[in-house]
Amino acid sequence: MERLVFIITDKCSLKCINCDGYVAYHNDPRSDSAEDIQYSYERIMAVCKRINAVDIMGGEPLVHPDIAKIVRGFVEDERCGKVTVISNGTIIPSRELLEVLMNPKCVFRISDYGKISTKKDELIKLLKTRNIRYEVTNYQYWDRIPLIQLTNESEEELDKKFATCTTNVCYVKHGQMFCCTFAAGLSSLLSEEIPNFNQNYIELINDTKKNVEENTKKFIQRIRNRKHIDACKYCPGSHCLQFESKQPVAEQAHGVLPLDGL
Repeated sequence: MERLVFIITDKCSLKCINCDGYVAYHNDPRSDSAEDIQYSYERIMAVCKRINAVDIMGGEPLVHPDIAKIVRGFVEDERCGKVTVISNGTIIPSRELLEVLMNPKCVFRISDYGKISTKKDELIKLLKTRNIRYEVTNYQYWDRIPLIQLTNESEEELDKKFATCTTNVCYVKHGQMFCCTFAAGLSSLLSEEIPNFNQNYIELINDTKKNVEENTKKFIQRIRNRKHIDACKYCPGSHCLQFESKQPVAEQAHGVLPLDGL
């Protein structure tokens, strides 16, 4: 596996309408414990042996109380090549996290949402002072998040859509592994709205080690073979390709958005 994304929390310092994690729709956002994150990682590594890159995101990962501990766990593991923390530029890292980020394996990526990323300039100055590697993603527009709609596409059309969406990336959230942000983002919101939704992920914690290893191998092989998952039947496709659906960057919601809007 080339890249593994850990969505460590649904909590965020922002409430973006078109967040692909559907954060603005959460009434009761959850964070995963450092122990569950590490356990999920070990279950995956029993099969993959090495990960080129691990991304840590949310929500906003810096609101997680154990973010430094979580990052350190990946940094100190020789099986992990690179660790990137993806933040929205609204929070200054703690002293403990800054010390971890000084490791050459680490990159701190700032998602630049313009005026909303209120701490961006202060962050860049601090990261330079500490000689911490960083990146800035300068968004000019966002894409509308995929809405749930039965597409009635053929098996061939679904496979083609899935192949366009996936890039050999898996997402881990709440002890489950997914291969698309649509399924991962909706997993703790509308799991009953998509038939057979549980076929779109792997249980990493609440299953036997043998089953997890077997299912992980099958899951990765399915991604390589570009075979669609059930969620594809209810997704319009990669929102990064729907250029006619450009939206303002990080437009903020007022309060929790209604699930009917999805």
